[in-house]
Amino acid sequence: MWKRDTNILKANLNVLTPDAGDKTFSDFDIDERKFARKKELQAIGGMGWQKPTKVQEALVPLALEGKSVISRARTGSGKTGAYLIPIISKVVDHISVRFLCFDEGCLPDIDQLTQYLITCLDDHERFSILVAMFKLKLIVGKTIIFVNDINRCYLTSLLLRAFGLKACVLNSSMPANSRFYVIDQYNRNTFEIVIASDAVDTLGNDTGHTKELSHRDKEAGVSRGIDFNHVSNVVNLDFPTSTDIYIHRVGRTARGGSRGTALSICTPTERVYLEAISKDINEQLGKNVMIPYEIRVGELDSFLLRVKEVLSKCGKSVIKAARMHEIRLEVRTSLLSLNCMKRIS
Repeated sequence: MWKRDTNILKANLNVLTPDAGDKTFSDFDIDERKFARKKELQAIGGMGWQKPTKVQEALVPLALEGKSVISRARTGSGKTGAYLIPIISKVVDHISVRFLCFDEGCLPDIDQLTQYLITCLDDHERFSILVAMFKLKLIVGKTIIFVNDINRCYLTSLLLRAFGLKACVLNSSMPANSRFYVIDQYNRNTFEIVIASDAVDTLGNDTGHTKELSHRDKEAGVSRGIDFNHVSNVVNLDFPTSTDIYIHRVGRTARGGSRGTALSICTPTERVYLEAISKDINEQLGKNVMIPYEIRVGELDSFLLRVKEVLSKCGKSVIKAARMHEIRLEVRTSLLSLNCMKRIS
């Protein structure tokens, strides 16, 4: 049987008038952390509340102690605020803990993740190296290829397709249902290669990204927050523009005790990013972690000629057509899935 709390009864007896009490909001033990406390008090002040009402004075301390409270007072006495202030304090507590959680943004164990660096002169060499490594089985297993903008997703897809390599495209311009479908197909091993773009100002902190997306898509960057299963390799086809992006990209592999490989390709125009990111990571780990991967580009002439031919045919109109084809395909797939679900139900 529920037992009446004497503190609740006391609160009920003292909150029958809406007048302001003798305390100020800063007298409440809202939050001992300086930053959180300051923000909460600023928010309360922003509401135009100068002093707590008697109902707030009576209930807030009890609620902050974790006790159940019931109030009975007339309209305008401050009951809503009396409940919301402790609730917000608890929410801020959880948010603060979240800010301190860096699991997703930390590099995997250095013994699990092998990080290679390939330098080349231009896009022709970059794409030739990528194709050669797949065709010569130097890259084996489930792989995520990261590029820096959405059009590059489709360009890379067209190139790999020309060499008989099956891949799916994933970027934040796609509808959410389509993204979930692609991730599901990848996790079911329907595809071994996914080409992903994180062309979003992720969490609002990184610059240098393609600003193709609206504010509502800020969290849609593929490098973070997506559950890819059993990824063996991450290929930074376009070199990331910040340490944060690099860490979140390579963090897609070497998870759960498994080993993984991160391969980053860098051209002279991206050298500034390489130097900054290498410095940050080497300082964090106390050693050089990007191992130079030697490629004799002269031995890739046959790939280079074919890559140049394919790229010469992949103009803006071809890429746009590829994007439209993917959209139509995803809409058709979504409709088929919806019809199947309707039949089942």
